[in-house]
Amino acid sequence: YLSVVYNSCYFLFSRAIYSLESYCGVLPTYSCCIFLLSSIFKMTKISSNIYKLSASAYMRVALMRYLRRRWWIGVLLLPFVILSFEDSRFLFVALMVVFLVLPMFIVFVYFNLSFSPECVASIRRCHVNLTSDSILYYYLDDENNITSSKCIVFEETDRIIIDKTNILIHLKTSKTFAFYLIPISAFDDAYEIEKWKMNLM
Repeated sequence: YLSVVYNSCYFLFSRAIYSLESYCGVLPTYSCCIFLLSSIFKMTKISSNIYKLSASAYMRVALMRYLRRRWWIGVLLLPFVILSFEDSRFLFVALMVVFLVLPMFIVFVYFNLSFSPECVASIRRCHVNLTSDSILYYYLDDENNITSSKCIVFEETDRIIIDKTNILIHLKTSKTFAFYLIPISAFDDAYEIEKWKMNLM
């Protein structure tokens, strides 16, 4: 019921603000007023379903982010590829980099992250509560009994990244590529995540 009231009020007020700004020009900006509205109508919490993230899903996201940040590794191959047109031996050097050096980087990242507290916490069976100032994990056993919990307040975070499929939480004390990962598919309504994201602004 509260969610319906929130959605109705938020929609009506946001439409009114947009109309007034468009036709009267008497209000600051649409985005500033929306930020004010999101502050007034703060959500109490958003609860996920019970889920268990697989280690492979976590590593897939982590490795993609690592390779995206280490794009210069691909640039190192470019000289060998160009020189291979003059001497085919440089092609073998490029293949060595692809099949020997690059896997070493991936293995390093894998073992560096797989034992990090962020990875271990992310792949445990749990459900999550998102509030206006914190993220609360409840860890569960196979019978859905709460065994432990963890609270991450926003003051501890360095940044929170929300894309179409995941929520990534980087702490100020985390390693460079370590993060907490929450799949958006664990929530019934992805629109709730959008509202929560607006409250983070």
